[in-house]
Amino acid sequence: MTIPMKWEFFPITFYTTKYHYRKKSNIWIKNQLVPLIENDLLKTEDINKNPNWNCNVSTSFHLERNIMNAYKHLYGEVIEEFLGVIEVNKKKLPNYKISSIWYNAYENETYQEKHDHYPEHFSMIHYIEFDSKEHPGTMFFNPCLPSLYFTQDQIPNRMNQEFFEFNDIEEGDITFFPSFVPHLVKPNKSNKRRITISLNIQLV
Repeated sequence: MTIPMKWEFFPITFYTTKYHYRKKSNIWIKNQLVPLIENDLLKTEDINKNPNWNCNVSTSFHLERNIMNAYKHLYGEVIEEFLGVIEVNKKKLPNYKISSIWYNAYENETYQEKHDHYPEHFSMIHYIEFDSKEHPGTMFFNPCLPSLYFTQDQIPNRMNQEFFEFNDIEEGDITFFPSFVPHLVKPNKSNKRRITISLNIQLV
């Protein structure tokens, strides 16, 4: 006899946590990294915008001397927490590597276009300098295009919505998500700078 049951076969899992490293908080890492990022922005004033991106955010993604490469280890604890929560392997944490890490600095009227990080496995955004009252969150888009054939009037649930915007993000928050999920950052309408650190994770 078949028991009536609701199934969700292909969920997309996001995970949000606070930054932590050896009992240190976002204040600690912000004091460590933001001055270095500020100095790097001054050094690369004319070339800090990635020529391959259709946006105007200042980033270290494309720089050969990417200063963030020396700080990958500061994210090991939160990555292992994330992999444990989503149970990639129920018996033990999987082996992984941080394939890339970079900062994005959003001044007034700067933004990032819709994009994804495929073929990486998982991606992370750390809102290291962020004012929740002034700055836009990250907008994520539904990668399941056939589901968008239904309107919200026909099937009004989150499986069929076109996008979701994190509006309750606070400074120090970290968000993990599958790298294939498209996302963007709306223009920063504030005179306050918005800085995020992003990285990509590959399971090995």
